[in-house]
Amino acid sequence: MFLLFFFYLCIMTITTKPIIMKKRLLTIMCALAATAMGAWAGNVAFSPLQYESLPEMQTPRRGHVCFATANGDIVAVGGHTTNFNLTTTAERLHNGAWESVSISNPHDGAACVTLPDGRVLVAGGFSSRIGVGQSTVCDVYDPTTNSFSSTGNMQIQRAFCNGIATGDGNNVLMSGNWYASDATFELWDGNSWTSFGNKEVELNNPFLVNAGNGIVYVFGCRNPYGSLVSLDRKSGSAGMPRPI
Repeated sequence: MFLLFFFYLCIMTITTKPIIMKKRLLTIMCALAATAMGAWAGNVAFSPLQYESLPEMQTPRRGHVCFATANGDIVAVGGHTTNFNLTTTAERLHNGAWESVSISNPHDGAACVTLPDGRVLVAGGFSSRIGVGQSTVCDVYDPTTNSFSSTGNMQIQRAFCNGIATGDGNNVLMSGNWYASDATFELWDGNSWTSFGNKEVELNNPFLVNAGNGIVYVFGCRNPYGSLVSLDRKSGSAGMPRPI
């Protein structure tokens, strides 16, 4: 309340003085305001950031996906390891230690989507080392059994893609690619994929936001070949993407 009254006096004073005095008064008042704000901030208690070191993973990896489960475990999946070799491994941090989890695909540069029922879909990724080629393979992690199971392959080979749960059941919308076509969206119904739409803007690793009411915003940063792009929208009511 004091600050609001102070700024009101500042405005009234400045508007009634000559130009030179206005500049001097403005400088003095800004300094006083900064001092007042500093004093106020000094009375606010901030909690220091708390962190702890975790055990090292069993396999050194990069390009992997990592997610937390509802029971507090952390799971790291795939990626590539020494000399850019793909690694068909996964591991779970459980009770303070990493333990291996069996998986059939490397998923280097893949998409990762947590489903409403708590399972996690891992889709696509590079098909060979040093980021060459794309894949269609998909796996689903079930935290209740600590296991992966295969599901239907995507219609398009994808890497550096991204997905989002649409909110109607376990459906997932997928978009994006790297050095390959991203001409259409794909929708997973919990078992198989359907490709649809003719995208005006192809994207690489886009940001997807579920706005509700059947609308997903797809924010593009770059196209599959690295050029800057803008924005698409997938509308559930129309069932087709269109630029905004």
